[in-house]
Amino acid sequence: NRNVLEQIDRLLVPGGRLLAVDWAPGSGGIGPEDEHRVSQDEMFEVFTDYGFDVKNQFQAGPYHWGLVMQKIKPNL
Repeated sequence: NRNVLEQIDRLLVPGGRLLAVDWAPGSGGIGPEDEHRVSQDEMFEVFTDYGFDVKNQFQAGPYHWGLVMQKIKPNL
């Protein structure tokens, strides 16, 4: 959602870090349906397009993925 990205951009200074953790698609019957989940690759693409450098990618347990990103551009 563009509004969320604009707020993150407004609040986070260049060099600041952001942690994103979400449900992994296809991880079983718990959590939201797959059509309501965002994959790690999709999130990676969105944030790199908006001036973030992905510093770390990890599996956050059996059902979640995580990304640590750093803002490298001053504005969207």
